[in-house]
Amino acid sequence: MATIYRKILPLACAWTIVLGAPALPNALAQYGPAAAQPAYPPAGSPPGQPARYGLPAPPPGAYPAPYGPGAAPGYQQPAPGYQQPAALPQPGPLPAPAKVEASTGMLIRGVLIRGNQQTTKARIRSVIKSRPGREFDTEILQSDVRAISRMRLFNDVRTYTEVEQGEVIVTFEVVERKVLERIEFIGNRQMTERNLLKESGLKKGDPLDLGAVNEGQQKLLNFYRTKGFPQAEVVIVEGNKPGDQAAVYNISEGPLQRIRWTHFEGNVVASDSRLKTLIASKPGWAWYFFGGRVDETVITSDESKLTAYYRNLGYFKARVGRELLPVGDDGAWVDVVFVIDEGPRYKIRNVTLVGNRKFRSETLQNHLELQSGQEFNMEKMQKDVNQLRDIYGAQGHVYCNVTPDPRFLEEPGQLDLVYSIEEGAQYRVGRVNVHIAGEYPHTRENVIRNRISLQPGDIIDSRQIKESERRLRSAELFRVDAAHGVSPYIKVEPLDEKRAAEALAREQGTTVRGQSPDEDIRYVDLNVHTPPLRDDAADADEIRRLPPIEDESR
Repeated sequence: MATIYRKILPLACAWTIVLGAPALPNALAQYGPAAAQPAYPPAGSPPGQPARYGLPAPPPGAYPAPYGPGAAPGYQQPAPGYQQPAALPQPGPLPAPAKVEASTGMLIRGVLIRGNQQTTKARIRSVIKSRPGREFDTEILQSDVRAISRMRLFNDVRTYTEVEQGEVIVTFEVVERKVLERIEFIGNRQMTERNLLKESGLKKGDPLDLGAVNEGQQKLLNFYRTKGFPQAEVVIVEGNKPGDQAAVYNISEGPLQRIRWTHFEGNVVASDSRLKTLIASKPGWAWYFFGGRVDETVITSDESKLTAYYRNLGYFKARVGRELLPVGDDGAWVDVVFVIDEGPRYKIRNVTLVGNRKFRSETLQNHLELQSGQEFNMEKMQKDVNQLRDIYGAQGHVYCNVTPDPRFLEEPGQLDLVYSIEEGAQYRVGRVNVHIAGEYPHTRENVIRNRISLQPGDIIDSRQIKESERRLRSAELFRVDAAHGVSPYIKVEPLDEKRAAEALAREQGTTVRGQSPDEDIRYVDLNVHTPPLRDDAADADEIRRLPPIEDESR
């Protein structure tokens, strides 16, 4: 029987494909009536399910069991502990579509602000760069977060982005700080609350910033130190913890201290009277009434001034300290003592020039004040730097740069002084432009030009520029205010390539277009700037009668 089933099934499937399902009963009829009968739907099938054609169920024992006593020959029992394989997991629901992340280059559809209650949205938007219609940029977004944080109005700033229809919606969520409801000072007797409130930098009603409260503590401490209370202490009682809504400072002022006298110890090269001219920490006039308060900021500045003074004299290892010695039991008076360790004074072993090509080193060294074997002096070294610049500036090298470099040696108290020279190009005068402040007749420019010794085409001479400035200042034609820096001056400005070519063409007497200037010849403009003319010099005829200044170098 099993053999019949194995032969019928493949043949029936093939006929079904060729002839269709209606031909199946006829195909099965030749193997017996039972094969062509429709099989009823299995129990539990839904109503209306059509019958299937098939073979009747095989009788019991038609197929041998794979395991057990009735197993067919050749089957083996499973090993002990064998378990049937677990059923395959059923497929779950389909995953949700992936969320589109905002990326640089997308357009911003909108900018939303959330969490603000006291601060207006317009104020927040005024400090950010993300705007609807602009391209989204993650770096700009981070910059906006920092800009909002710098407002010092919020404890936290968060950002969220959402993509809709290919455009980005940016949301800024802020957490506002609590409002400063009260500012209080405890223990102040010498200083009024009004002055302390001004110095602290805090204002009632502002957002409470823990950092600002800490800064206010330091500001108050510095304020007391400058007013002669070096022992003052300021402690924050309230305002430096989360949840505080007030700023309370407890102040211990200490005694008001004044300087009774100023002393120096350890100074040899300079006298006390010379050093006192360098410092500001001195007894006040009529001790008990004016000045003389102890100010540690000023005393520290005096230490730096004294140290710089000794360094300029060649005492590069000089050190300056200070001591405040109380006088009396109440501590109201102190003596300020500056303790000086001068150290060795350095001497110059060699003076060397580097980078000079236009002038020989021997020629330049003859114009220097500091020479080998002399003691170092910062003021003299600076004079030598200016002298070298003037030498080059007189030959048109107005942009010459000279850098001094004291190089310390292993031998104590010895150094080599090296001047590094960058000569730069040589320049000539292109044009002389006159700029007079205020309204003035154009004819008055000639009066100023007559007092300028340099003319277009001349090689620039920095010394003549300084001399021309001196002549303009001494002409008494302008409203000069030396105290506020209002006086005539000449500014040297290099020309661009086109204007330099025009200046070269004028000098060579040619008008060839597109001619490039010689690489060895460059031009600058002299721009003369003057204050307004004086009222008593308003008569143009009188100004014209002023004699011109002749150039002594011609």
